Amino acid sequence: MQEKITQFWNNKPCGSQTSVAESPLDYFRETEAYRYKMMPFICDFAEFYKYRGKRILEIGIGIGCDFNEFVKQGALAYGIDASSESVEMARRRLRAYKAEAVDLSIANAEQLPYKNNMFDAVYSFGCLHHVPNTRKAIHEAIRVCKVDGKIKLMLYNRSSIYAYLFWTYNNLRGNFPKSLEQSFWDDFESIGTKAFTENEVLAMLPNNVVVERMWCPLSGYDFMLDRSWYWQMLIKVIYDIVGSNTGFYRLIALRKTQ
Repeated sequence: MQEKITQFWNNKPCGSQTSVAESPLDYFRETEAYRYKMMPFICDFAEFYKYRGKRILEIGIGIGCDFNEFVKQGALAYGIDASSESVEMARRRLRAYKAEAVDLSIANAEQLPYKNNMFDAVYSFGCLHHVPNTRKAIHEAIRVCKVDGKIKLMLYNRSSIYAYLFWTYNNLRGNFPKSLEQSFWDDFESIGTKAFTENEVLAMLPNNVVVERMWCPLSGYDFMLDRSWYWQMLIKVIYDIVGSNTGFYRLIALRKTQ
């Protein structure tokens, strides 16, 4: 299955279709502008500025938006992705900015090519719900992080309005009957995509981490900013009723204790 997942992201690197600019620098700037418009909480979550001179690993760099921010802020940045095309686009982004990382590699999140306790922080935004064994990948992220280091992850939230709307739409378009879990596995982005409840996330964590915070802020995708106006009107009414901590992106901040 990993080969199918990798091929999907080689054909469609995450975020690569959010700009059509011809100039490399303009293209990468537009992809960043779109990303941080749709997910404005990323900067506060990642805290790029905190890692100057520190060793940080990003798992699942995509086309390198967040990775480049760590580099620009002076982090000793390492990045991996299973997609060779994504890694190449991230390298082109760094060249466009005349920036330099410590290392960018093609690697498997379930078998990280790094020593125990190597990094001051490990960051992965929207990758580990795509790997076949998410639990193993989380444990790998924790293994390579130093004691008292931070592990920051984003996993899709199954207990979200967005997830239920996708499930409903997926059944209505002819994929009936499928459970919510099977809908994500078969039909959301690459094969094998998963979305998790809070309890499922907690069950995957080992005993040597503490959860400093877990929350689900609303993004531009939750508000359907990439959809028609009537979808935006409908979703606004829904969120006015259910509240604001029901976003599709579950942000998880961990600290390694031993």
